[in-house]
Amino acid sequence: AEGAGTPQIGHNMPGEKILVVDDDRGLLTLMKARLTAAGYDVILAGSGEEALALGQETIFNAAVVDFKMEGMDGITLLERLLTLQPHLPVIILTAYGTIAGAVEATKKGAYDYLTKPFEAKDLLYRLSKAMEVRRLKVEVERLRSLVRERYQVDGIVGTSVKMQQILAQVAHIAPTDSTVCLYGESGTGKELIAKPSTSAASAHRGPSWPSTA
Repeated sequence: AEGAGTPQIGHNMPGEKILVVDDDRGLLTLMKARLTAAGYDVILAGSGEEALALGQETIFNAAVVDFKMEGMDGITLLERLLTLQPHLPVIILTAYGTIAGAVEATKKGAYDYLTKPFEAKDLLYRLSKAMEVRRLKVEVERLRSLVRERYQVDGIVGTSVKMQQILAQVAHIAPTDSTVCLYGESGTGKELIAKPSTSAASAHRGPSWPSTA
């Protein structure tokens, strides 16, 4: 049995693509073998420029990037990859002497960093957690798209945090059979909120009316 301090490695989804970027070809070969054995589809890049070209062609579930490389460094690559794929979790590999730079990378959007030399199980654990975070971000974006498109509220213009929270709740409620009671003064737009909330409801539900309270 594993000890209490041993990180638990989650199950990866079939077909998840990992981009690994390092100018050390020996390390690339080793990492590909370890990650492929774990069930990942591994794509290798020997430079930042090569990684960016791949990022323009392929959507990755995660990336592992060396901090210090010839030519484009890990921080610059991180920033450019996130421009191409904003939800991409990036794990930075760093030597002991460059930990401060890796911490700076997390401030610029890296998901995490790992100090060389590292155990394969530590990398697999971080990748598993990173992709869980990515899936959550993608789901949040999907819900936001529901608000903007499928359950668009005609006539409502609102960019405030409170309004966005209300519209997000509409997206959650609209596909369900839940009974919803809307409160608000007359003229505040309850009918506009009720319209998308009821449009996707099941046929067996009766008509829903906004409260006049």
